[in-house]
Amino acid sequence: MKENPEVIWALLCERAFIDQAHNLNIQSEFSSATAKRYPFIPPLFYIVARFFSPAGKGIYRCGVVCYLPGASEILFNVPHFDFPSEDGNFLALLRIGGFTFPKPDVYTFQLTVNEVPVHKVELLLK
Repeated sequence: MKENPEVIWALLCERAFIDQAHNLNIQSEFSSATAKRYPFIPPLFYIVARFFSPAGKGIYRCGVVCYLPGASEILFNVPHFDFPSEDGNFLALLRIGGFTFPKPDVYTFQLTVNEVPVHKVELLLK
């Protein structure tokens, strides 16, 4: 039985990419945002996470589920993407965009690996 990867760290940011020298670039990390009115469609943002899997080499399918505040009802799903790893260490850069948040509150993003929930990241919308 494969062990689930552990999250070393995870964050929300305005932009993230890997440059030609294989360096991770993160711009404007945040944990809250303010909207002028609701429903609110924020500009594109990213969830970036570093994982380690004791299972080692493999391809890891990462995704995000966002839940309505205080409920188990799903607000939206982000499609899954595959991230290869030679040694169990891998980065996931997941782009979030085009989704509507209905009201100010704390929104939970559940990170999944191979469809198993592994970590939560929260966003406070004011």
